[in-house]
Amino acid sequence: MTYGQTTNDTLTIYIDGVLSASNPVTSAWSWPLTQEIELGQSHDSYWKRFDGDMDDFRIYSRVLTDTEISQVYASGALVDTSALKVQYTFNKALYGQSLVWPFGTLLSSPVLGPAAVWTPVPGAVSPMPFETSQPAQFYRLVGLP
Repeated sequence: MTYGQTTNDTLTIYIDGVLSASNPVTSAWSWPLTQEIELGQSHDSYWKRFDGDMDDFRIYSRVLTDTEISQVYASGALVDTSALKVQYTFNKALYGQSLVWPFGTLLSSPVLGPAAVWTPVPGAVSPMPFETSQPAQFYRLVGLP
């Protein structure tokens, strides 16, 4: 998904690198500072239809083009490293399953929502392998630039 935050931008959804839907942004918007970023599953009924597995998640400081989205899907390319601000990679090729992040402190919690207690992950160094036999955890980063 690409989401420009000004009224001159577009919200565009891609599935497996292919354009699925696109709509103009009708009012400027920014992510609320106190709201979690939900990856793969949403609390919002509108976005639930996009719940599912993902290979990676990235935040760039600009909207990527259709060509760049295709490159990311086809090869996993980092299409603009100077604009890349956050990247989580969920894959099996690198140390089994692992999390990859470029900076920040990794925190985990067994639950989401008001009851969540976020604690630093001991010894977390990117890439961090994890076992699927371990209890399920939710992750977030703090200290982003």
